[in-house]
Amino acid sequence: MDDVVIGIDASTTAVKAIAFARNGAELFQARETYPLSNPAPGHFEQDAEHWWAALLAALKQVAGKVGGSRVVAISIAHQRETFTLIDAAGKPLIPAILWLDERARPQVARLSAELGREAIRDWSGKPPDPTPALYALAWLAEHRPQALGQA
Repeated sequence: MDDVVIGIDASTTAVKAIAFARNGAELFQARETYPLSNPAPGHFEQDAEHWWAALLAALKQVAGKVGGSRVVAISIAHQRETFTLIDAAGKPLIPAILWLDERARPQVARLSAELGREAIRDWSGKPPDPTPALYALAWLAEHRPQALGQA
């Protein structure tokens, strides 16, 4: 039996696992969705446990079709600047803050005023906006310091 490589695309709405032969031919794919929460204007979150459950379900489907012993590599892409905080046991402390979340707009404005937009772009390679996790971490430091301290 030939070797198989699995590509994982964990996007904003679902995880997709695709098995490929060495020649690049797609052998099988599975897709598992997970919910998106919008608990307040500009706040977009997910439960990281849903990511894990969806990943395992998709991988089981793919491995079941192609044979898990044939898998020689797995590559994973995830949703940009999305993150969660985890405790020492690897359990999420907060809902994941998604890349499209805008709760940190005040932190972006404050840091831009304090440091300068050009300095931020020079340092980070990106213009100041709420997408980079740095600003959401600043928001957490102000609004959820206990969770940040436990991470």
